[in-house]
Amino acid sequence: MRLIALAFICFALLCSPVAASAQDASPYRKLQALDGQLATIGYRLATANAPLCDRLDGATGLQLHDIAQYRDRAAIDGVFAFESPVEVEAVVPGSPGQAAGIAPGDALATIGVGAAATPIAAFADGLEEDPYSRIQRIADLFATARAAGASIRLELLRAGQPLSFTLAPVPACAGRFQLLIKDGLDAGGGGSAQMVNVNLPLVQYALEDGGGNGEGELAAVVAHELAHNILHHHERLNAVDIDRGPLRGFGKNGRRIRATEEEADRLSVWLLANAGYDPAGAVRFWTRFGKEHGQGLFTEGTHYRWQKRVAQIEEEIAALPSAETRGIARVPPILTHPLPPLE
Repeated sequence: MRLIALAFICFALLCSPVAASAQDASPYRKLQALDGQLATIGYRLATANAPLCDRLDGATGLQLHDIAQYRDRAAIDGVFAFESPVEVEAVVPGSPGQAAGIAPGDALATIGVGAAATPIAAFADGLEEDPYSRIQRIADLFATARAAGASIRLELLRAGQPLSFTLAPVPACAGRFQLLIKDGLDAGGGGSAQMVNVNLPLVQYALEDGGGNGEGELAAVVAHELAHNILHHHERLNAVDIDRGPLRGFGKNGRRIRATEEEADRLSVWLLANAGYDPAGAVRFWTRFGKEHGQGLFTEGTHYRWQKRVAQIEEEIAALPSAETRGIARVPPILTHPLPPLE
């Protein structure tokens, strides 16, 4: 989660001062639950589609947060213990972290890979400039361990009791999933850490689907952003000197970005299906979003109008194999040949 202040969270989560005074009703607890849900969706998509990805992370199912993220330390007293500067915020069901017995609230003391053991304090450089740098370094270490086929030894603190766990990260498409405490129905990705960021209002909007399909709709958003990473869109757009300023939606800039958006929409269908989500969730989300926010960011010159996007997604769904191949990721046509140049 992003650097946050209590006042904004209370506003964003529509909490009351009375409700926020109880630990279980704290806006931070509500935010923790949403971040855990996002992490679970991301883990499911990234691990199921690992065979399709040329860049891999080591997934543990541990969603971490850092005390450096919190401006108002007093506001988290009694909510998060932070027995060390880095704590387990959430554990994805069915992940190596859960299988090892790690629980939310466990605090990281030392991380060992091979013969080396590194205390959490050693990851503190640069925190003043980027409060997420320590978590990114830990995630990089997990990825290194997976690539080497090595297990990770974690020395943790739980209510003052030292505990030791060993787990093996599993292959996952490169993508680190993060809830942003930021205005706007927006999401994004890319960068050197292959982030997949979803703003809090968009997470809430996706989950509020009255038909009970909120998780599937949020998965559609996450799959779209993960598809951008898998298809190297950030690098490909940089290679053609894309203008990301006010004129990004016009001329060749708009045409190039629209091409990447269509590619991400189409690939997202396959990512969803491989992870066991109903790809029709993407149709439901973009139809609902288009009707209610059709003139917003997602339909400026960098994106097709929602009706065309939905038609392209439905076309891709029709191309899915009729019978699922159990345990084998279905390979979409977009990954079977070189991508066309962004002209």
